[in-house]
Amino acid sequence: MASSTGKSLIDYDAVGRVVRQRIQSVALTGPATTYTDQQFNYNLAGELTSQVDGRGFVTSFSYNSRGLLATQTLPDPDSSGSQWGLQVSYGYDNMGRLTNVNRGYGRTTSLEYNNRDWLTKLTRPDPAGGGSPPVIQYGYNARGDRTSVTDALGNVTSTAFDNEQRPTSTTFPDPDGAGSLTSPVVSVDYDLLNRVTSRTSPLGGVTSFTFDSMGRMLTQTDPDPDGTGPQTAAVTTYEYSTSGLSKVTDALSHATTFVRDGQGRVTGMTDAQGNVTSYAYDYYSNLLSQTDPD
Repeated sequence: MASSTGKSLIDYDAVGRVVRQRIQSVALTGPATTYTDQQFNYNLAGELTSQVDGRGFVTSFSYNSRGLLATQTLPDPDSSGSQWGLQVSYGYDNMGRLTNVNRGYGRTTSLEYNNRDWLTKLTRPDPAGGGSPPVIQYGYNARGDRTSVTDALGNVTSTAFDNEQRPTSTTFPDPDGAGSLTSPVVSVDYDLLNRVTSRTSPLGGVTSFTFDSMGRMLTQTDPDPDGTGPQTAAVTTYEYSTSGLSKVTDALSHATTFVRDGQGRVTGMTDAQGNVTSYAYDYYSNLLSQTDPD
């Protein structure tokens, strides 16, 4: 069995561009080491023109006179050489904004913008091929916050923001689309450090959070499970050592503890039943092994 250590050997050309990347894999059950090669080729303008993956599959790129990506040709689907790879083409307006993506067979996605370069309309290919293409529209406030999204069926999701441009509430479409049900609203509160301190669900259930002076979560209090009041709200607590999170205790007092090494990596985890899972890492902090409970 081989496990990637994540170690990469990278070759550069004379101007610092990556031309080859070899990803090392080390066998956990033996000394064998293998490498997966990726190669990169460039034109005189420094633009990436092709990428060859470890299986020899080639993805190629071309550019327009402004240096913007014009086409991307994907590898032959069955790798036999008898089929052309899918070519994706890209179109732009005079300001260099992406206006269309053509994936062949008439599958074109088009994009429109306002005079502030904010995306206002996205038209996707008709999935059935015989009707009107689905259109998604976007609305904004004067500061550029996206305040509404209207889907292809006319359903609107709207978002309100505070003076710090933080989303404070999101109103989703009427669930059945008939207008007889109230549109669900999710609201969020923040502290002075922009941390979420509470979240209120469409049913009025409040989940609240507290933090320590280092910004780490200390408690998460979930709503009363049945919403009628007689049950205590569920509280999950978090404890920390100098290396990181060391203990999580749920509302039923079930605790999971973590052991960390000097680099903060989890080397052991003990669940509420006393089952221990251990982890080992290489020099680069990549996971080499996981030993589960018997």
